[in-house]
Amino acid sequence: LFFVWAARLAPMQTSGDEPSGVGSGCNDGRWRTEVGASTGFHSGRRDRSGDVLVTGNVEYEWPVFARCSLGLRAYPLFLYKQNDPNDTLWGGGVGAGGRVYQHAGERNGWFGEAGAGVIWHTNHIEGNSATMDFLLESGVGYQFKNDWHVTLQATHISNAGLSDDNAGANSLGLAVGFTF
Repeated sequence: LFFVWAARLAPMQTSGDEPSGVGSGCNDGRWRTEVGASTGFHSGRRDRSGDVLVTGNVEYEWPVFARCSLGLRAYPLFLYKQNDPNDTLWGGGVGAGGRVYQHAGERNGWFGEAGAGVIWHTNHIEGNSATMDFLLESGVGYQFKNDWHVTLQATHISNAGLSDDNAGANSLGLAVGFTF
């Protein structure tokens, strides 16, 4: 739904100077790095109010339409701290995401984003029997003209029913990053 909404914001025709497809803007791409921290909350079968999620990612983002971009992400930092200090998870992963920006062609100002990734980690999230999970993210942020950005993010971690136990973990937090 995110990308359908994003496509509706994009112009149907371009002037020829603007990217107009998934691969056409790769040369106009940029690197983004981001660190985020969020706290869990009670949802579903588990109370995650004491849990903390910290992620760090590096992403190559390229324009697809005047307001829309896609990105490929690597998560070299994935830390999930549960109530029991012995149950802290470490890991990493890969993913992809997309953004819709407020200003056409500028990739700054307000934006909405959505992404999905695969995370491999040590130990298990309480109520989840997998060490490979899917990471779903959505957020609203602001890209400053000085290359910094801040994002309010909602995150869901789940094994999508691929293991016996699948109590997902939801969190809400902030991320700060830099674009170069």
